[in-house]
Amino acid sequence: MRDGLGGNQTPQARHAMLELAAAARSAEARGEPIRLQEWITDAVDAETYEYYRTPRGYHPRAVQPWPVRNLDQLIQYESYSLIHLIAPRPLLMIIGSDADTAYISRAAIEKAAEPKELLVIDGATHISLYDKDEHVTPAVAALTTFFGTHLAATQDHQTPGTNPLVRAR
Repeated sequence: MRDGLGGNQTPQARHAMLELAAAARSAEARGEPIRLQEWITDAVDAETYEYYRTPRGYHPRAVQPWPVRNLDQLIQYESYSLIHLIAPRPLLMIIGSDADTAYISRAAIEKAAEPKELLVIDGATHISLYDKDEHVTPAVAALTTFFGTHLAATQDHQTPGTNPLVRAR
């Protein structure tokens, strides 16, 4: 949200979103109704619209619309800033070769420590990896192989009664 899809969000657009969030939060504090924003509108690409706004992927409990006051929280959220801390837990990221979000996963995998793998499903888009059998099937097969290998190796090397994949709290 902070950088925009493709990373070309302008500082002015980011500032405008922060102003909207602040105004919405102030309005709510005055007792005004929660201002909501549709996130899947006619402006999104056809595949995204079809998935989220038609029976293909629509679900009545899916978050649609969302409170405008959350914009600032979305802008400051950083998915992969601490990704290096996942290690030594195995990480498999799966992207479509035609996904408009693939650059995000590529950058994340660069920051991650081993064991890690990036699988590219040829011809898949971000959305088609949700439900198109020709893209989901190889992704599931890769998940099965990757985690079967890495989780089995982890179990072989652990002391009885310990599991390095479970952190003490």
